[in-house]
Amino acid sequence: MRLTAGSFRELHWHVADEWAFMLYGNARVSVLNPDGTVFIGDVGKGDLWYFPAGYPHSLQGLGPDGTEFLLVFDQGLFSEDTTLLLSDWLRHTPPSVLAKNFRLPASDIQKLPNRNLYIFPSDVPPSLAQDKAAVGGRQVESLINTRSEWRL
Repeated sequence: MRLTAGSFRELHWHVADEWAFMLYGNARVSVLNPDGTVFIGDVGKGDLWYFPAGYPHSLQGLGPDGTEFLLVFDQGLFSEDTTLLLSDWLRHTPPSVLAKNFRLPASDIQKLPNRNLYIFPSDVPPSLAQDKAAVGGRQVESLINTRSEWRL
């Protein structure tokens, strides 16, 4: 998969475990954990990540030229058709439920996309520290294996 600088692979989750190996560039990964913690981290060429099945995650290409990575799933018959996209879930949830759950006025719910986004352009995010501060709450600090952590 390739993401240009700023482009998002929208929040999604799978029925399969996902591994990735960074081939080029840099990316920001975000994962929502079942215990309510959030992981946000940056990866670069040669790094790995792992997302267990069912863990919502998103990816964003960083500057200057985005990223490219090899995805591997633990199910031989894995298909993107078994991936749940946040935008798809939002489209199939009644607006009144979304408004109540997110404590937003109905007018804001009407602004949500009415199609699957999958990958979409955006601006390069702020620094990792700023992104982490914007999320607030409980965060975990270690989820990614970098080249410096590998032991052969």
